[in-house]
This record gives sequence, C-alpha cells and structure tokens, in this order.
Amino acid sequence: MRLPRASRQLVSRLCELGWLFRQIDGYIKAQAAPGGGGGLVAQAFCHALQAELGEWYQLLAVLDAQRQSELSLVQLLVWSHEPTQRMLVMTQVRVRVRIRVRVRVRVRVR
Repeated sequence: MRLPRASRQLVSRLCELGWLFRQIDGYIKAQAAPGGGGGLVAQAFCHALQAELGEWYQLLAVLDAQRQSELSLVQLLVWSHEPTQRMLVMTQVRVRVRIRVRVRVRVRVR
C-alpha cells in the first residue's frame, strides 16, 4: 500500500517525537545507571527532564482517551506540536550538557 506524500510527511514528523523521547529517556537511564557519572547537578537535570516526560505521559493519556473519536494524522500533529518542540529543546540541552561534561573531563585529565 502506498501512502500519499503528505501522509508520509505527517507520519515522519510524528515519529520524530518518538525518537526525541527515546533520546531523553535513554539519557536519564544512562545517568541513573551505576557509573553514569551523575553528580548533584546531573541528578537535578535528570529530575527536570523526568518531570517534562511526565507531561508527555499525560498527553499520551489524553490522546488514548481521544482514540475512540478516531483522530486524524493532522489532529495528532496539532496535539503533538508543543511536546515535540519541548522534546527538541530538551534533546539540544542534553547534547550540550554532554559536550560540556566531556570537555571538563578532558581538561582535568590533561
């Protein structure tokens, strides 16, 4: 079955949200693991990320309740626009935090 190009683009944008979620969730789990290198600041950062993910879970609950009304891809995209933007910002912050930690470790080693 071949989907129209517009539908494929909508699905791709929705999938981006799932990918961003996995990036953030993976970071939180890696920091919580033994040897994750998490100090107090890292723990606080992960706690803030986890709180944001809590809001994502609330949205999923609302969407699940709306499932009976057969949401269209466009409606799902509208519902997920703000969470996607927030996840994108959290992922960018996570990347910058990881880069800063690596730079500090390299400086201390030298």
